[in-house]
Formats: sequence, C-alpha cells, structure tokens
Amino acid sequence: MGKEFGARLRQRREARGIGLDVVACQTKIKRSLLEALERDDISAWPRGFFGRAFVRAYAQAVGLDPDGAVRDFLAAFPDMCEAADRLATSGLPPEPSPVVLAHGHTDLPAVAHLCTELGRVARVEDLPPLLEQCAGLLEAKGLIVWVWDESAEILRPALGHGYPDRVFSRLPVVTRDSENATAEAFRTARTCVINRNGTCNGALAVPLLTPAGCSGVLAIEFEGGAEHTSAARAVSTIMAAMLAQLFPGEVVADAEGLVARQSA
Repeated sequence: MGKEFGARLRQRREARGIGLDVVACQTKIKRSLLEALERDDISAWPRGFFGRAFVRAYAQAVGLDPDGAVRDFLAAFPDMCEAADRLATSGLPPEPSPVVLAHGHTDLPAVAHLCTELGRVARVEDLPPLLEQCAGLLEAKGLIVWVWDESAEILRPALGHGYPDRVFSRLPVVTRDSENATAEAFRTARTCVINRNGTCNGALAVPLLTPAGCSGVLAIEFEGGAEHTSAARAVSTIMAAMLAQLFPGEVVADAEGLVARQSA
C-alpha cells in the first residue's frame, strides 16, 4: 500500500500542472524530501507531528484534503507512526499534551527544524507555511501574530493561521490598555493564559521580546486544554522568540502591507 501513496501524490500534482519546485517553495520542504516521498522512500521523512504537518502542507499545495492525506499516509506507512499517531488512528483518546510523545519527551527535532526554517525567513510571504507547521506541531486550532504599531500605539493582527480571511481581516486592533490577554501579555512582557470553559477555547498569549522591548504578541488557540501543559507553553515561547527576531524590522513593513491587502 505504501508504494501507492507516493504515486497518488505525484499523479495529483502532475494532473494539476504543479511543479515540484513550486511545492517545495510553498511548503518550505526540501525538494529532495518531496522527491523521495513521491518514490515512496520515507527513510528521511520526519516522524510524529512534524511529519504529519509536512504531509498536510504537501496535500494543500496540490489541492488534496489534508486530513485524508494524513490518514492515507499513516495507513500506508504504519512503521512511521509514533505512539500518539497509533492512538489517534485507533479511535482511542489522544495524548493530553500534543507536543509530548508517549515517552514523555518533547519532540525537540521537530521544534529545532521549525526554528531553523524561521531563522531563514527573508520575506513575509515565507511565514504562512511555517505558521501552519507551528500550529500543526502544537495541534492548535489557530494562531495570530500581533505586531505593535508605534506610530498609532496599537497592536495589529499581522499574520495568522487557522481562521478564514474574512474573519482575520475584521479583527479589531488592540490598544495597550485593552482588557484582554493579548494586551496584558504586551504590557507585562509575560505569557498570559486564557482558561478553557464551556463557551470558549483555551489560549496562550506569548510576548515577542526583543532587546528594545516587546514588539508584539503570539496568540495561540487550543481546543483540548493544552494551554496548561508545560510542553505547549515551552514550545510556544520558543516560537515567539523566533518570531521576535523578525519584528520589528523590514518584515514588519511587509506584514502591515499584507494586512492591508487582506482587508481590501
């Protein structure tokens, strides 16, 4: 069955006239890894959550259902499943913390790989696929990068993943004195937690800290209560630290332009 998976991916990509270089550029996955996957060679493919995020990214790039592609991948290559994957596909309850494997260890190789890719970002257009991978790693419902606009003295939603464009473009700006977790995280330069309850999901608001101060906030929404796990908080803090290297700077101007285009 494994040999059929890569062939189906390649056939779908070719049928849509999409070159492998285009997929590699869009997903930020090395072309050599994609070529190997299409040959059903998964010897170098990452395991666990990051491997699933890669499959999802490829599927979206060629117009396939991401969830279906992940299920087919795990069915085709059962040896690639981590313990948490096997629980998810067997119908048993998932692990309570999405970034902690069954052995109790954070998936550090996946975090390290994503940090490396974030460190290579030169344009704002390079960020959305990486934000998707971040959300996949954390198994978060969505995330938003809020950037501080010094001239207007407000936080603007610059980039996001997991929310429809029409919703994202209508997000209100946040002032320093707003009574919400995003503003509090910015004011105090400390991570703030929104507890899950019967009407809303839990979330983390993590400040983007730079030598000059706080430049924004990474807000992450969870559905399963992961906001209370030390692993999710640690990985979220690492992601915020990497994003802080990009804001402020030239990418900030690009991000503000992207917001304007999304709102048009």
